[in-house]
Amino acid sequence: NNFSENLALPHVDGLTFIPAVEWTHYKGHMNFFGVPAPFENSFIANTKDEMQNIISHAKSLDAVVSVNHPKCPLCPYKWEDEDAFDMMEIWNGPMRPSNVKALDWWTELLRKDRQIPAVGGSDFHKPKQFAKLGNPVTAVYSKSRSNEDILSAIKNGNCFVTESTDGVKIKLTYGDCVMGQTAEFSENEWLTICTDTDKVTLVTDKGEKELSIKNGRIKVRLKKVKFAYVKVFRGYGKLKRICAVSNPIYFK
Repeated sequence: NNFSENLALPHVDGLTFIPAVEWTHYKGHMNFFGVPAPFENSFIANTKDEMQNIISHAKSLDAVVSVNHPKCPLCPYKWEDEDAFDMMEIWNGPMRPSNVKALDWWTELLRKDRQIPAVGGSDFHKPKQFAKLGNPVTAVYSKSRSNEDILSAIKNGNCFVTESTDGVKIKLTYGDCVMGQTAEFSENEWLTICTDTDKVTLVTDKGEKELSIKNGRIKVRLKKVKFAYVKVFRGYGKLKRICAVSNPIYFK
């Protein structure tokens, strides 16, 4: 709930800072990105209306709001409001059951026609074994390294989440559309998946399907669906885990 560091961010060559603050509350945590001072008076909210007023004020300043670790057993998202946030942190820290539940909730919102970008973060506060800096990361297709362009790309869903800076890379295209954009469905168009792994799982509102990748690329003919994204697994049996998730391409 402290944003004082945003008022004194240094300039470091090759490093981009995005001003932000994590709003912590017993009914859930949210990040306010892009605004140095998002609170007008107090960050305290005792009612849903007060919560919505805080978020509305931050958004009036062009803040981008994410809901953090929404299915964490220690501090889950409990507000009865699925429209308060602009994007969802589907992956927080090491991959574990709470992240799988967040991914399932995000997919459920997509099925309800909610176009909400997925992001991930390591939630690194101090050196400790459980949470490591950069596990996972949100990889962004941005026009430049400016914080405005990076944040705009994230808000538009032009990004994917992967387990580390060396993690699996994903690129989705459908005609001229990329992740986060809405395409006009065509029976003559292909969904193109580019990735540096040998298998992916394609997810749509109709279900999931595993696909084999050859030479880093595959083209898929889709039926009429609301959205399509991919996730990548590593390991087998009980050791099988998600190691990357793309944002969707949406369809009219």
